[in-house]
Amino acid sequence: LGCTIVAVGKDASSSGSPMVCHTDDSGPDATDIRLIRVPAKKWPEGSVRKLYHWMDGYPRVVDGDLAPEYAPLKGQKVSFTVGEVPQVPETYAYWDMDYGVQNEVGLSIGESTCTAKTVGWPATPDKPFGYNKAGIEDLSKIALERCATARCAVQTMG
Repeated sequence: LGCTIVAVGKDASSSGSPMVCHTDDSGPDATDIRLIRVPAKKWPEGSVRKLYHWMDGYPRVVDGDLAPEYAPLKGQKVSFTVGEVPQVPETYAYWDMDYGVQNEVGLSIGESTCTAKTVGWPATPDKPFGYNKAGIEDLSKIALERCATARCAVQTMG
C-alpha cells in the first residue's frame, strides 16, 4: 500500500471544520515517527534554504539548523545536502514528520503516493547531480515555511 490521504471539506464535517489526514506506510522500511516542531525564524539577507537527502528510518535528517530536535546526537553526522534555494526573510513555524504537516497559521498538507512519472532521478549522495533536487519532503516543508494559504503552497511547490 502507498501513502494515503483523506480530506474532508468544511461542509462535509459535523463540526464545520476542514480536516486532512495522512498515512505514511513507508513500504518495507521503518519510519522516523518523531513529530518535530520547526520554529519560526527571521533570516539574514543572503541566507539559503538547504535541500536534503532525506533518509528512510531514524534519523530522517540530521541538522540543528532546521530545529533543535534535528541536531546531531552521539556519533551522528550532519545530513548530506543536494542543493539550496534562496531563503525568505521570515519563515512560519510548522510541525514536521517525513513530510511537512501543518504550520502555525493552520495550513495543512497531506502527501499521497501516486504513479506520476518524473523526468529525472533524485539527487542522492552517490548521484548528487540528479534532476530532482527538491523532493516532496523539502517541497512540503518549504511551502509550510513560506505560505499561509493552499493556493500559495501549490504555487510554491510547482
